[in-house]
Amino acid sequence: IFRRGVPEFSEPDAFLPTLSYQLTRWHEPYRKRIVQVLQGTDRAKLDAKNLQWQFDLLFERPLKQIHSGGESDVPPKPLVIIVDGIDVCEDGSVPLSRIAVSLAQLATLVPWLKVFVTSRPYPEIEDGLNQANCRWEKLDITSFPAEEDIEKYNREWITKLSHVDPVWRSDERIKTLSDKASGRFVWASNAAKYVTDHRRRNKNRALDKVLAM
Repeated sequence: IFRRGVPEFSEPDAFLPTLSYQLTRWHEPYRKRIVQVLQGTDRAKLDAKNLQWQFDLLFERPLKQIHSGGESDVPPKPLVIIVDGIDVCEDGSVPLSRIAVSLAQLATLVPWLKVFVTSRPYPEIEDGLNQANCRWEKLDITSFPAEEDIEKYNREWITKLSHVDPVWRSDERIKTLSDKASGRFVWASNAAKYVTDHRRRNKNRALDKVLAM
């Protein structure tokens, strides 16, 4: 959701509506309840961009209604929401601790919804999670070896490439490319984006260029 250097993706009062929009695309009963909110008298409260009102109207009320409703309302499978980069809002109008509180509350509303947050380890974020009085776990992603997952990731997208030399699909070449990432998924994903983004880009030359970096 959050993106450094892009103002419209670093405003804290936009992240709950964005989450809500994504959830409406995933679950029909939830979408119907949000439409009712937008068409009702509480719409003015949302326009005020108050974080607490946003949370109450977009998540707490509709999700609890769904959970207490019939089996047809409950999603057929659990949902995991990944919120990336809330530390981007460190200079925003809403304290990071308050954003963390909202995410912690969201994760405890219904049993079929879980939330993962990626961020630099700011004390304000941990303070917010502690204020919410919920159970949470801190994971240091740099301590987990990612080489095997990066190799699987590279194998997946390279296998789908058309008009590429078969040598790029060999175990040796995929491992060589994966080793260039040095365990950093961001490097691997940027390399994949560079090769695949441009439809007319010569894939073989692009892969050669990535390997030579």
